[in-house]
Amino acid sequence: MRIGHNRLVYVGDGSSDVHVMLHVNRLDGLTIAVSENKYLTRIASRTVLSEDAMSVLVPVLEEIFDWSSNKVRAFFESHGLVLQEWDKTRTDSITLSPTAEALQSAAS
Repeated sequence: MRIGHNRLVYVGDGSSDVHVMLHVNRLDGLTIAVSENKYLTRIASRTVLSEDAMSVLVPVLEEIFDWSSNKVRAFFESHGLVLQEWDKTRTDSITLSPTAEALQSAAS
């Protein structure tokens, strides 16, 4: 799938990102906060809290590609990761872990 050339995704974690997020929101982009910074979480389209950087793909796949949660889970599993915890609120709290197959491959 292709993303239209005008769709911008911005990921930020601190108060220095506030002005950029406001600008990206005005341009109908997707803003993702990756911290619990109170200024960002109010402005960002989505907030993702996770130990894994791959987790920021979740809102991208949902918002830009319009994927269902089942398709998002299948995508991660096809790449050796399982969405172990996914608490969907305004803030997505996500834990990824390797699938059994990925662990076996790594052990070989």
